[in-house]
Amino acid sequence: MINYFNFLYKLIIISSLIINVGFSKSYLPKAGSVGKKAYLATLSFEYLYKLGNFDNEGNFIPMEEDQTFYKLDTDLLLRYGLGKSFEIHGFGKFRQVRSKSNFKELNNYGMESFGLGAKYTFPVVKGFIYALNFKFYQTAYSNTQYEDLADVPEDEIVLGDSGPRYIVGGLLSYRLSKHHYFNGYFAYNSGSDYLSEEILYEVNFEWPYKRVSFEIGIDGIQTLGTDGYGADEDGIAVTDRPLIATGDVSRLFNSINRDKLSPYLETKFIFDKVELAFRWEQTVKGISTDDHYAASVNLIWGRKNIEKEATRVNKFKEYYTEASVIKLSPKGKFVKIDQGIAGNFNKNMKIDFYQSDFLGGNILLASGIVYEIGIDWAIVKIIKYYQKNEIKEGNIARGY
Repeated sequence: MINYFNFLYKLIIISSLIINVGFSKSYLPKAGSVGKKAYLATLSFEYLYKLGNFDNEGNFIPMEEDQTFYKLDTDLLLRYGLGKSFEIHGFGKFRQVRSKSNFKELNNYGMESFGLGAKYTFPVVKGFIYALNFKFYQTAYSNTQYEDLADVPEDEIVLGDSGPRYIVGGLLSYRLSKHHYFNGYFAYNSGSDYLSEEILYEVNFEWPYKRVSFEIGIDGIQTLGTDGYGADEDGIAVTDRPLIATGDVSRLFNSINRDKLSPYLETKFIFDKVELAFRWEQTVKGISTDDHYAASVNLIWGRKNIEKEATRVNKFKEYYTEASVIKLSPKGKFVKIDQGIAGNFNKNMKIDFYQSDFLGGNILLASGIVYEIGIDWAIVKIIKYYQKNEIKEGNIARGY
């Protein structure tokens, strides 16, 4: 696994030299907002294939030769910006599961869940972006619970764990360098029915370029140990725990205080109107869940909140360098940025100021020229404002 990730890192560096290395102006960090009256839609297809089991103590148990299990999810996510920092979400999932053991094959498909959500992105603070989000899920079915194993139908398999649940979480994004971002996500998952509450987390690094981006990260679940029935000292479920038709192969559903850790890799190709992402994930550690790999394809499209004048002014420009605003004069006529001669800026260079890409709008605010310059700083004189929005610390300055 380590060698594979070293290979990926080298691939990113080499690809950045071969592929168009311009910065992606449409890049939106995880904590960013789509912007006012803008929207993004994501259609996802994920194929999960089981490799083995992690029991209630975290031990790996290989599958038997005649056993197979896979899950295919189709998700649609819609994001709409009610304001420049506040957006609402709607989502739905269609699922198919198939299990095979001892020459017996079980299959089920249908609408799995749907829900609503919201997200608020706070103003940029010294390059850090913070956001809060809320999601509410409701399954489109209700599982039948059984007391005795003999009563569980042998010819049925459920789509998942039924019941409502909600997730409340926080997101963080930070730009480490021009083509390198850090993102973090931590959330509380209420769990459905009698299942344990959980902490969800995801940490990743991204390298966005003009036409392609790379991402490497980990996705995980940490149980809070509040399962309604739990397990005894040996990790065995207590006898009165409800049973559902999970089949005899997978442990994805009706788990007991589950944990999971899954590294993943993602590559995204950026076109003029759509983005296409490919992701590979594999579980390396778990409790009361499946050892599996998951491959997914995501199609992303939408309408950005870019002002008409900003589009016209920017249409034929090619930016060569980039910096962040660190200070403004009291009357807003001069702006100090955090790059200078060492960052390929020079005196009299033309500069465009944008609402930070962290907020997703990518709106052209003003233009100016470099008035004074040092090794790692420059003073820009503002020539023209395009928006009523004032330039703020953290906004992006692009030179051409």
